[in-house]
Amino acid sequence: MTTRPRSVTRARAAAAGGLTATLLLLLTACGAGGGNDRTEGDGPQTTFKIGYTAGSILDEKLAKEVAKLAPDHGITVEPVQIEDSKLKNLAVSQGDIDANHSQHQEWMRVQNEDGNLGLYAAGDWYVLKFSGYSEKYDKLEDLPKGAKVAVPDDPSNQAQALQTLQDLGQLTLKDGVDPSRVTIRDVKDNPKSFEFTEAALAQLPRTLPDVDLALGWRSNFDLADVPDDKIVFNAPAYELYWIEVVINEKNKDNPDFAPLLDTYHDPRIGQLIDSDPFFSRVAQSIESARATDRTQTNVDGAGAKPAG
Repeated sequence: MTTRPRSVTRARAAAAGGLTATLLLLLTACGAGGGNDRTEGDGPQTTFKIGYTAGSILDEKLAKEVAKLAPDHGITVEPVQIEDSKLKNLAVSQGDIDANHSQHQEWMRVQNEDGNLGLYAAGDWYVLKFSGYSEKYDKLEDLPKGAKVAVPDDPSNQAQALQTLQDLGQLTLKDGVDPSRVTIRDVKDNPKSFEFTEAALAQLPRTLPDVDLALGWRSNFDLADVPDDKIVFNAPAYELYWIEVVINEKNKDNPDFAPLLDTYHDPRIGQLIDSDPFFSRVAQSIESARATDRTQTNVDGAGAKPAG
């Protein structure tokens, strides 16, 4: 089932010139052109460039799946490798690529607010699995008073980690704070006196020897070869953090983009994510996520195989 666009917040500050220059060099090396090269008399757009993050095998494989299915929808899709997610968003903003697909709407909102990028969430695409890991404890209830807990250092993913801990009965967040914007400063009750450590998503696996629990995307822990028996729990898939197809806001009503969005939402991609072991380890389809009781969390301990 295709989920159609949701509006996002426009924002305020201009993107940095140095970042722009770096992006142009990257895109020139990749041969990216984008929508800015088109003129009014060119007819409907049938070739689209989509950005994937360098070093992310998951991101790259999904981009190639979209490209493989694109001819069935009457278009051509060209995957373009870009160095990181911020540059990838800048490329969409400037029209150098047409879409990207590796962020949830809360991360996109922060990017919009920080850079006045005019990004638009054009539909939920898939769900990344979010888990808690420990090298010292098998169960959440075994965490001692004063346990050291590592959470993501970026605002949107930190909010997800704190919401998860609250849902698991480990802490209480302040009333009246937007759940998508809570930080460790918004912890109201902390009965186990957790000591929080903040780390970048990719660095969270490295914190495990020094902390009692680390929360983050399973894909990052898989990339760091952290074994499954270090998983303490698998968190619910909050809809706020489902991965989006992201386009430029100016194209949200552009009929030329309908075949591109239909390609992204081709049911064969969801079926692949749920059936292929490479994808299903770290992700699940939107259809599968909607069928899951998100009030339930697997807390069976380190010896249990991850749910899904």
